[in-house]
Amino acid sequence: MKFLATPSRNAGYRAPSFGVLILEMLTGKSPLQSLGCEDMVDLPRWVQSVVREEWTVEVFDVELMQYQNVQEEMVQMLQIVMACVAKMPDARPRIDDVVRMIEEI
Repeated sequence: MKFLATPSRNAGYRAPSFGVLILEMLTGKSPLQSLGCEDMVDLPRWVQSVVREEWTVEVFDVELMQYQNVQEEMVQMLQIVMACVAKMPDARPRIDDVVRMIEEI
């Protein structure tokens, strides 16, 4: 397990899968959503379309919205996650940067 003790080994890893996992938690939706008639859309693309229309609050799971005063933190988390699932791999933050950004929320 020597590789686990070497933080620099994974520090440069870019985290699209982590981003999708957190999107699932924030939205309460699965990674692939059916739009009916066999049309499927991936979760990051759906969130981007909703956010682009400035309906950011609409993406969050209604169960999460029950909690008081968490909306701002959820939006910040969503911004981090959307960077993780950016189409261009070089635009995605490194996992060590993602951890730092989450800790700052």
